[in-house]
Amino acid sequence: MREKYFRFTIQSGSAKVYNCHKVTQAVDKAAAKDGTTPKYLFSCIGLNKAVIIKVVDPAQARDKPPPGRVQSRAIKTKVHLSFDDEDITKGGAAVQFDHPDREQALADLAGLNRGLGEEVFKRDMGILEAMAKLPSLDPFLLKDRLMAYSSEVDPSYFAISPAEWDRISRRIRAKIRPMVLMAAQGQSDVEAKVQVLLDKLWDSTGLEEFAPFFKAMNLPTDKTAEIMQAWKGITFYEIEYGELTPKVQQFGLWIKDGSQPVDTIHRTDRATIDKLRESIRSKVKRNLADIALILSDYQDSYDELFVRRKGGQKFGTFLGRSSQNFNNLGACLNEVSHAILVWNEMSSRHKNRQMKGANLIEMFEVLDDIFGIREG
Repeated sequence: MREKYFRFTIQSGSAKVYNCHKVTQAVDKAAAKDGTTPKYLFSCIGLNKAVIIKVVDPAQARDKPPPGRVQSRAIKTKVHLSFDDEDITKGGAAVQFDHPDREQALADLAGLNRGLGEEVFKRDMGILEAMAKLPSLDPFLLKDRLMAYSSEVDPSYFAISPAEWDRISRRIRAKIRPMVLMAAQGQSDVEAKVQVLLDKLWDSTGLEEFAPFFKAMNLPTDKTAEIMQAWKGITFYEIEYGELTPKVQQFGLWIKDGSQPVDTIHRTDRATIDKLRESIRSKVKRNLADIALILSDYQDSYDELFVRRKGGQKFGTFLGRSSQNFNNLGACLNEVSHAILVWNEMSSRHKNRQMKGANLIEMFEVLDDIFGIREG
């Protein structure tokens, strides 16, 4: 994303961004008011002022897959440190987490180094590693992956209410339950065993009990935890997409019927608007098509095994690609969701979302950049 629009990324509230800096300011304020010691997410103080940002590799954004195939996306994780604590949108420096010199860069920018102690270093790098493995930084996914640290840090770092956590968790567990029920067959108390196995799957502990199920679907048993984490993530995105759909439809209608400038503009500006509108429409359509392909494959293979009872070959194939599916689904959904948040924020400043040409160009450029490299 172009630096000119950095502030729109930071301020959007999108799962593309984890604004640790903003949370830390609130934690500091609350601790000062209560006279308590703040419980930071990172042991390294400098990292608590970071903003973690997800970006799709621009080289892959140009790739065009064959019809009926999902575009593969490589998602990069950047750790951004601002030069201005009062206004982090004024610029700074970023470390790409998969860069070979990341340790030196994090030491220079944030002060994270082995001199703080090996355990401190491992702990903070472990948190960054967990974030880097996620396609997006949704509060539910963050809390799920960082649960081991949840008792040590201020709850504000996990911006999800207990009710929301329980609501999503129940829906994901319900989706996983049929597999657990298969694994529990033959037990004296099936229901009690199902609950025990669900808890083990959720926490990725004692997974050897699922080895027969994974072997039957030709899945590597040493990848059970990775596959189950991805399955949980895919089901989370399935829930999120269902809830986002009405907003996607509203955005699509506005693009089609409400995105003409309300003032008289030069023909070159009109051409710019038309070109950007078509680019955005095309990119949203591509993302939605990829989301539909992944979720359709998921539901069909799931039903083949658990509803129609015709065998687990299809579902095994889907789970075998679960990490890739999780990554691509998260990237697609994250871009669409981010675009809608930005559109809603920028267009709602105008009566009935009717905008002048200059405002449309500014917003369209931001939206187009969200989806990667812009042509021309």
